[in-house]
Amino acid sequence: MQLNTIPDTVRRCRQYAREWLPLDFGFMNGLTTALMAYFLFMFQRRYGIRPFDLSFASAFFICYSVFTANAAVQLIALATHRLKPLRLALNLLFIALFVLIHSYHLITHIPLDYGLIIDNFTIGFYKESWYTIIGVFPRALFIGLGIFLVILIIVHVKKRILWSPPEYRRPQAKTAAAAAVYALLLVLPLRTYDEFTGLLRGMVRYPFQDPMSHIEIKGYPYLKTFTAAPGLRRGSARPNIILVMVESYNANVIMKRAPDGKEITPVFNALARRGVYVERFYGNSMQTCKGQAATLLSVIPSIRGKIFTSFPALSFRALPAILDDAGYETLFLQAADKLSFDNTDGFMKRAGFRNIHSAFEYLTDADKGQVWGWGPEDGLFYRICLRRMDELHKKNGSRPIFATLATTSNHMWFDHVPKEKCLMYPDPGDIAERYANSIHLSDAGLTELLKGIAERPYLSDTILIITGDHSFPLDEHGISHNEIGFYEELFRTPLLILWNNRLPPRIITTPCSQVDIAPTILDMAGITGVKTHFQGRSMVSPDLTPKPVYLIQPYNGQYLGVVEYPYKYVRHGETGKEYLFNLKEDPREKRNLAVSGNRKELASLRKMIQDIYVNQKTLTSNRLWPSGERQ
Repeated sequence: MQLNTIPDTVRRCRQYAREWLPLDFGFMNGLTTALMAYFLFMFQRRYGIRPFDLSFASAFFICYSVFTANAAVQLIALATHRLKPLRLALNLLFIALFVLIHSYHLITHIPLDYGLIIDNFTIGFYKESWYTIIGVFPRALFIGLGIFLVILIIVHVKKRILWSPPEYRRPQAKTAAAAAVYALLLVLPLRTYDEFTGLLRGMVRYPFQDPMSHIEIKGYPYLKTFTAAPGLRRGSARPNIILVMVESYNANVIMKRAPDGKEITPVFNALARRGVYVERFYGNSMQTCKGQAATLLSVIPSIRGKIFTSFPALSFRALPAILDDAGYETLFLQAADKLSFDNTDGFMKRAGFRNIHSAFEYLTDADKGQVWGWGPEDGLFYRICLRRMDELHKKNGSRPIFATLATTSNHMWFDHVPKEKCLMYPDPGDIAERYANSIHLSDAGLTELLKGIAERPYLSDTILIITGDHSFPLDEHGISHNEIGFYEELFRTPLLILWNNRLPPRIITTPCSQVDIAPTILDMAGITGVKTHFQGRSMVSPDLTPKPVYLIQPYNGQYLGVVEYPYKYVRHGETGKEYLFNLKEDPREKRNLAVSGNRKELASLRKMIQDIYVNQKTLTSNRLWPSGERQ
């Protein structure tokens, strides 16, 4: 290039920039950059993300995050260049969402996941779903944000700070170019601290998260004939069966004490010494509906989407239907109000329950003082359940009862417990202390159930199973939300079986999971020779052998795991990052062995992860149970 051409080239570049770059470094850009800087500082200060490390990578991702945030501002400005009222509204909305989404990460330690929004608001709008997201924010945040937005509006009326100059050259072409650039930012596999862009990125990537196109399912691979194990001390009649699913039950609190020496779960601890306790028991996922589906279907739950709502045409034959055919009166009773939430009533009806109720149907005026949070506290709930079982027994006393009871008083954020009932920590600080108050009260409620069973002759022969619908992390790894991570505390939940004196007390150390509950119940009830699609096996069988346990974390990039004790393998779906832990030598999961070798274990466990995708394809292709077939 000749020297005299350089000025011309520079002039042409400047002209091109003026013509095409959709950049307006106005108030909104400055505000967005200031907010971005604030949140980056808070991330570094509170959660150790350390974006301010003096490294090229850190500097790049900080600049990239600021760029993506401002790109959204520019796109709004261009797309609404002649619609000033709309621009004003969108700018205010952007500021509000920007603050709330970033604050959500600061409070919960996790970014807001698009899949979480889809799962909670696909079917309908429920205050319970709203609470799972909005409930994390303190009231002061909304007040402060509201005041800030009002101030912006007042200043804008005089200074016009919330929109850019009125005219752009070639606005349509620039808008299209800006939209294309922002779309590219959404699909690039680059780390960003801009949570607003991160949420949109999740929206774009959501349809492509499940690599199942290569999987082909023929026939019904899980169909088999169930055979009850010999040797159990069964009676001549079918026993009653009561399955209790305690909301958000973390196994780490079992046998633990508060600093003052009080047991957190004294009732359960005492029962565990009398029954069969599964020491290493896992919920297969971290949603109530996934836990209930795994328990009643004995099927690994779906990777994403709520199985109650995402598979409306799924053909299956669940535990309640089998027990109904065997002569049982079947009852599902939940403490929460709305049975329509997550299509619970629809699923339970298809599963074979003949009686499906919410505890709210039976509340009296005297009961209302014990209703807080999402439903009645557990002691009252169990009394309602017993009254309903009395009605069923009076109606048809010849049929034994199978009852599934789903509590709700221990639901996050564990802040509904009345002050006078905070018995573990009168002035709780962190989430672990709030949880201890909540689960302690839930534990005390079990006495009402035990007392009621003991007082009723028709329940003298009753199998009582106590477990959780899922677990909940209590900041054991800096995580206090069950929608991110893969550690044991996200999946480990207690399981206890009591059956008069027919099951001698013992501790099962073999890892088991929710898919093993249904076959265990069939085994104890002596129901044999029936065709099932169950993926689990009986935990009380004398030949109980180790079997892989599958774990699903559907959010924040999706973690899929498998436990083949002592090893636990986890793969992050979005990044492909692998984790391998030896749970015997490293129970706190501090050393990732996937980084340092262990190729043999990695190869074997990687192959097992494919079983989860096979199961997802089985659900998607409706290959659990042949339509219309019934044994």
